[in-house]
Amino acid sequence: DGGLVEKPDLTRWLQGETQSAKGMSEVIRQLQKTVGIAVAEPDYIRRPVGEKSETVSTSPVALPGPGTDPLFAQQWYLEAANVPEAWAYLESQGLPAGGSRDVIVAVIDTGVDYTHPDLAANMWINQAEFYGSAGSDDDGNGYVDDIYGADTVYPDGDPLDDHGHGTHVAGIIAAQAGNGIGGVGVAYNTRIMAIKAAQYSGVLASSDIAEGLYYAVTKGADVINMSFGSYARSTIEEDALTIAFGHAVLVAAAGNDSMPSLPCMPTLGNFFPAAYNWILGVMSRRQYPNDVGNYLSRFSNYDCVPYDVQEYELMAPGESIWSTLPGEQYAAWSGTSMAAPVVSGIAALARTKWSDKNVYSSRFIMGQISATGEMLGQYRNSDALNALSITPQPKLNYLQHWVFDTQSLDPSNDEDGIVDSGELIDLG
Repeated sequence: DGGLVEKPDLTRWLQGETQSAKGMSEVIRQLQKTVGIAVAEPDYIRRPVGEKSETVSTSPVALPGPGTDPLFAQQWYLEAANVPEAWAYLESQGLPAGGSRDVIVAVIDTGVDYTHPDLAANMWINQAEFYGSAGSDDDGNGYVDDIYGADTVYPDGDPLDDHGHGTHVAGIIAAQAGNGIGGVGVAYNTRIMAIKAAQYSGVLASSDIAEGLYYAVTKGADVINMSFGSYARSTIEEDALTIAFGHAVLVAAAGNDSMPSLPCMPTLGNFFPAAYNWILGVMSRRQYPNDVGNYLSRFSNYDCVPYDVQEYELMAPGESIWSTLPGEQYAAWSGTSMAAPVVSGIAALARTKWSDKNVYSSRFIMGQISATGEMLGQYRNSDALNALSITPQPKLNYLQHWVFDTQSLDPSNDEDGIVDSGELIDLG
């Protein structure tokens, strides 16, 4: 809500297992009564929110289009979010069109196929481990040979994707451009840090997510993409996000249950982490409006009350999004999981223009993205060009006022808090 928050101490968190027959809720109640324990909660489960919508293609057919990569013509979402125009704008400013190589986007997901020919050249490299000794934890962070990122589930230093979801997300952000295969990422010159926080089934535990967030921060991620969520609010996840917020732009998927946020859906509630108003929660938009002029995807969760303490801030294209899959494959998937990385890519382009974090905070970048796109119906559309070139206008709301008619201002005042004829007042 804009107030100061004490920086959490993540070292206070402990993970335990129980064989008690009393049930999880009773164990937690007992722990919460234990001296020395401030918070006890289950290890909540999150799920990826994207699914395949078109057949996987191992050999994409070259189609005519302005790009040289064969899938470029099918990437409708690039034009819908004004991404090519943003590339041209960056170039006109003497900056790399596809974003700076210094910008790192962490993908906390099912891992990334870092061998994929459309991703291999754009993977972040942990220099200490790359030039270190094989089988050693050269940087002393608890992960052995974490060259491209880390697996917080096992845990180890190999974030290779065995599911597909994280690889698809990574390709939307930073698939290589101009290499004659596949498509083009929104920020095709930036680098992907792979953080595998999901099990083989694709589900993510909040403790593994928290570890992934901490890893991303300590390794210098500028943007963190989270294409997952659930309706349970996790304290350990929130603590890790609070620390990450000071270092990186945080982007999360709003969910695919066609549900509104609070207060319109009190039985189900908000989809976390997207619903925090200090994280960019991304809804999915379709390519064309439906018969009532609505761009929101049928499956997308949506924001209920604008500018309250729970927010899904904007829409981004999330239907039939072509991207990479493990094994040198490509597919079109749909979901808010696909919309979030479009915004993460835009954030990487914005960080390219405003590179000094001491001057331009993560919240500044978030404001540029969430407040500059045009309104498509009820919700704001993601717009890469506007995020780079327009200064958003502050939205001011009248809340309340105060009248001061004290005798210290004028001896003739009657101090009743009402403006009377002849009084000298202060108005706050």
